[in-house]
Amino acid sequence: LFHGFISSAKIVIQFFLGWNVFKNGFTVYTVLNLIFLCFFAISLIVAVIKSDIWKRKWAMLLLLLCIAAMVPLVGIWNFTSDSLGYRPMMLQSLTLLFVFAALLFETWTGKIFKNAAALLLVAVIINNSVLANISYYHMNLCQQRTYAESAELMLHIHNYQREYDVEKIAFIGDRSADLAWEMFDEKTGDITGAGKAQFLTMLLETNLLSDHRHCVAFLNSTYGLGLIGANEEKLTELSALPGVQELGCWPTENCITVVDDILVIKLADVLPVS
Repeated sequence: LFHGFISSAKIVIQFFLGWNVFKNGFTVYTVLNLIFLCFFAISLIVAVIKSDIWKRKWAMLLLLLCIAAMVPLVGIWNFTSDSLGYRPMMLQSLTLLFVFAALLFETWTGKIFKNAAALLLVAVIINNSVLANISYYHMNLCQQRTYAESAELMLHIHNYQREYDVEKIAFIGDRSADLAWEMFDEKTGDITGAGKAQFLTMLLETNLLSDHRHCVAFLNSTYGLGLIGANEEKLTELSALPGVQELGCWPTENCITVVDDILVIKLADVLPVS
């Protein structure tokens, strides 16, 4: 339960801040959301006072419970697994806060505050639209790079299929860390294009061919490869073989071998299991 609460709180904070602002600094997305939260808090206090909810203890208690329940309910799936990863699309319920805030602004605040809040919401919408398009651009780049590399990979696979009678395929290693988008330019330290949409692009990779599961799924769905992916137990067994450990990593020339009826392609080095 404790882990679930902590994880839920983290994803709510990340939703509004985008990333670790103390480590990576503030972005327009972060600033606009912080200003929005201030406007929302002020309008909520004004609404509570003007509507006399604060005088009714049970109504006030219910309001406080609803606010407190928001965090665990948004990240409710964190209570089912320690290894669960949340995606932005799983946090869409938080966008209802912006709708609720608009109603509060319109109903309970004065004209000047209301107009300022309207301009703030317009700025939030425009900025989020820009970030979405940046993310779509990087998703398209990811697709193009994946398709280009997979075409080269299929040429090697077909060559081995002509020479060997293989029925299964195994991709050894995980190169996800090497395929992550760079948030900052190494030379200048400036935020990159991917970094500007950090909340979305941190969940993307420069290439989908990162590990066994993704490679098998992509090659079978895109090219109709027809080879069965080795199971986890077999992958572990293959990773421990000296002949596989001595292979280079894709796309070097000596990164592919055949073990029995399994075509083995090494993506990254794997530490042997002791």
